[in-house]
Amino acid sequence: MLLPHFEPECFDVKENFACDYPEEGLIKAYNVQTGEKYPDFAEFVSFFGFNGGRDQEDIMARFLYGSSKDWNNVTCNWIKEDIRKGQDSLFSKWKQFLDSKFVGESWQGIDPVSAFTLCECGVDNKQKIVRYFTLPNSLEGVTFLEDDQPCSDKVSFSTYSSRWQNQDYETQVVDTTGCHFVHRDSDKGRGILLIALVSMLIILGLGFLIYYYRETQIMYASSQRTMAVFLTGAFFLNASYLVYVGYSPTRGRCFIRIALLTFGVTLFTGSLLIKQFYLYGLFYASPFNSRNATRTAILKRQILILTTIPVILIICWSALVSNLTPR
Repeated sequence: MLLPHFEPECFDVKENFACDYPEEGLIKAYNVQTGEKYPDFAEFVSFFGFNGGRDQEDIMARFLYGSSKDWNNVTCNWIKEDIRKGQDSLFSKWKQFLDSKFVGESWQGIDPVSAFTLCECGVDNKQKIVRYFTLPNSLEGVTFLEDDQPCSDKVSFSTYSSRWQNQDYETQVVDTTGCHFVHRDSDKGRGILLIALVSMLIILGLGFLIYYYRETQIMYASSQRTMAVFLTGAFFLNASYLVYVGYSPTRGRCFIRIALLTFGVTLFTGSLLIKQFYLYGLFYASPFNSRNATRTAILKRQILILTTIPVILIICWSALVSNLTPR
C-alpha cells in the first residue's frame, strides 16, 4: 500500500515506535521484499509523479529494500479518515490521474487453490500423494502456469504472474500410500518374477520328459494323465504372477489373472481326482470312464469335468464385478 504525505499518525507498537511518513511522501505499509515480485511498482509510482526531486530508482530502492515496521493499522486508519472527506478526499483525486482500466483490473488478483494427485507406483512400492496449485477460473491480466509434472522427483512449481505480482507455488509431497500392485523394478517384484519364470521353465522341462518317456514301463505305470494335469495347473498358477506383478491393475488384467488362478488351482488339486477316476475305471464301468474307451477319450472327459468348474466360477466372478469401476 502506497500513501502520500498527509498528517502523520502515531501509535504505540512494542517499543512505542513513533509512526510518521517518510519525507519522500510515500510509505511502505507492508514489507515488500523484492522488486521482481511486484513488477509494476515503478509504473504505479510514476503515475502519481512522486519524484520529490530525486531519481525514481533511488526512491524505488529505498522502499523495496529498506526495513519496515508494523504499519498495518496506519494504512487502514488513513484510508478510513480520508474517505470521510467526500469530494475533498485525496484518494479520489489520485484516481483522476489513473487510467480506469489500470485501476479496475490491474489491482485485481485471484488466489490459486490446492489440488491433489496420486502419483504412479515407485520402485519402493509407495505412491506419493502430491499437492500442487491450480487456478479456479481465468482473469484478464493474470497468467498462471500450472505444474505439468507434479510427480517429478525434482523441485517443481506452479507460477502466478500478473501486473503487480509474480509468485511461485511449490509442489509438495503431503503423504505416501502403499501401491495396489508390486512394482516390477522393485526387489520384491524382481524376486517374484524370477521365481515364477524359473518354476515355469522347470514345469515345461518336466512336461517334456513325461512326453519323451511316455512309452517306458515306469512312466506308463505312473499315470501320465495325473502328472500332465498336475503340471498344467502349476504352470497356470505361476503364469498368473506374470500378469499381476509389475503392472497397474485393469479390468482385463484382473480377468486374466482370476482365470489363470481359477484354472490353476482346479487343475492342480483336480489331478488327485483324475487319479481316483482312473482307479475307479479299472474296477467299475461308468459313463465317464468306460473300460472300452481309449486313454485319450478318458482324459478328455476328465479334463472337461475339471474345466467346467473354473468356467462356472469365472462367470460368477464376472457377474459380480461387472458394475465395479477399476482403480
